[in-house]
Amino acid sequence: MRQPKNARKNDRSAGKVLPVALYCPPARMLTLQDCRMSRRPFTVNQANAMLPTLEEIFERLDSHRATWTQHHERLQMLDAMWGDAVEEPRNPDHEEFLGERSQLQEASEAIEQVVKRDLFGQGLCLPSGGLEHGIVDFPTTLEGRWVYLCWRRGEIRITHWHEIDGGFCGRQELMDEHVIGMGRMDEDVPDDSVIDIPPIESPPDDDVR
Repeated sequence: MRQPKNARKNDRSAGKVLPVALYCPPARMLTLQDCRMSRRPFTVNQANAMLPTLEEIFERLDSHRATWTQHHERLQMLDAMWGDAVEEPRNPDHEEFLGERSQLQEASEAIEQVVKRDLFGQGLCLPSGGLEHGIVDFPTTLEGRWVYLCWRRGEIRITHWHEIDGGFCGRQELMDEHVIGMGRMDEDVPDDSVIDIPPIESPPDDDVR
């Protein structure tokens, strides 16, 4: 990458966030509004059976996120050097800028597809900060209401749950009486509108690895 001639002192912060037009951060895409619920309550046994697969999914997400970060940081460097001038075709780093932006978008789309297909597509929810901290919620029922079984990456089994609006800080220890009553299909499933997650279109069938 060539240095600009007669480079003036750049007053842009090296750590500033690039304009949204330059990249599409995964955090902006991965909202609960994108989640496709199967509308079936999980039992504790069903949730526990999925944990090995979830660990594998997060390993793939780690790889995609590392790629995203690499290209994001490179775009930040180009922006710090050139500002808006890097978008001009005659700029010496314009081609590199286009390549980095394209690869950043590809990494964003890879993350989005894995999350939608392998998490949301299985009826799971990714709360705020879930991608960064490896937190997944399993919708289930308890005493006639919807609640979440809560799992954090590294936990070998489900040990906590929380109310729909309780969040990770509201986690409660999973007791034997909870295990027996959660996800029972011999009871009427309560109204799931409290979860407030509309359906989405199915993602493409091709793998993103």
